[in-house]
Amino acid sequence: MLRWAIEEARQGGYALVQLTTDKKRADAIRLYERLGFNASREGMKLLLTTSCTGCYHDLSWSLT
Repeated sequence: MLRWAIEEARQGGYALVQLTTDKKRADAIRLYERLGFNASREGMKLLLTTSCTGCYHDLSWSLT
């Protein structure tokens, strides 16, 4: 599925494919590296509540 998404982006003229993962997911990181991804930055997040254990809300956006 990732290869398909990368190829769709390439065919669509996009210049960048970006993803996020947890540093603890070593198997996932190895997979992404095999697909050509490079680690590029540290992520930052601010937890606003303790009542949502395991919740993840991506508030980021980008323009390509």
